[in-house]
Amino acid sequence: MAMDPEFPELVPADFVEMMNAAQVCVLIHDGDTKSILWANPAACAMLEFDLDEIRPLKANDMSSSAQQYDRVVGRAWLQEAVEHGGSRIEWHYRSKSGRVIPTDAIARRIELAQGPAVMVQFRDIENEQRTERALRLTTTYVDALARNTSTIAFVLDEAGAIGFATDTAMEHLGIDPSVEPPSGRSLASYASFHVAGRRASWSQLVVEANPVASVRLEVSAGDRKTLWMDGSVERLQEDETNAYLMLLHDVSDRVRTEEMRGLELQRENYLARYNAMGDMAMAIAHELGQPLAAAGNFLAGIETILTGDGPLDPRVDYGLASAHRQIHGPQRSSPLCGRSWGISSRSIRLSI
Repeated sequence: MAMDPEFPELVPADFVEMMNAAQVCVLIHDGDTKSILWANPAACAMLEFDLDEIRPLKANDMSSSAQQYDRVVGRAWLQEAVEHGGSRIEWHYRSKSGRVIPTDAIARRIELAQGPAVMVQFRDIENEQRTERALRLTTTYVDALARNTSTIAFVLDEAGAIGFATDTAMEHLGIDPSVEPPSGRSLASYASFHVAGRRASWSQLVVEANPVASVRLEVSAGDRKTLWMDGSVERLQEDETNAYLMLLHDVSDRVRTEEMRGLELQRENYLARYNAMGDMAMAIAHELGQPLAAAGNFLAGIETILTGDGPLDPRVDYGLASAHRQIHGPQRSSPLCGRSWGISSRSIRLSI
């Protein structure tokens, strides 16, 4: 098939140039003897040998002295690639200066003009391993902190779903992680949010968290008392993805104390109003009782004077009796009807 003149076919020298420019380290081993036939500049630079120095080297000359990197193991690994076409291993090379270099090495069988060979491509993974160790250590610290801290902490995604929760946080939500893993479930399904004293939805809380907002969680379940937690929610932004860190502390005792104090204040205010009304009633009774008693006495005196000259005119007697009834009530009447007269402030009763 004719080649497109705009894309001419590559010649062997082009492939050599590309291999020399590659950043991946390459060693070519003979398929039978496992001797090194060639190494690209990246491999020479890592191992600190030039091409002439590296060709006669054996596995024990350029590998870690640890038993798992013994020459026999290395030859077996290369032979596996010859027989099966490929093999992968973590191999620790040793440079000319003695530095041990952990690598991810891939061996592939290739067919050269002189016969089968093995091309080994490897790269330094020391930094990756260091990062992995640090990450594992950090994960261990985080796990230990999550199990032992008294802090109530959640990491939530943009939808408010729980990505991480400390053991104390799950305990406050009434979650048994072995039965009901909280990961992926919405925090709103366990608790209610309050912002600035008002109940709020997760979307409203997200708007407030710019980047930090105060929040109160209300948790009520079954026969347990309502739990209250105060704290903050902070937006954590990575590229275009948002996550939210919620740190809380239990204020249930304080809230219940405030509620009890509020009820006590209501009772104290009620008693204060009740006593004030009683004092006002006594004052009113006194103010009314004195003039009414005096009026009753004056009426009694008039009746005494008028009855000295004989029976009263029925109209006068009726008027006086009616006046007494207005002052004393229907139970008292004129002495003309055989009843006594007199009044005091104690005869007045006011209901409140």
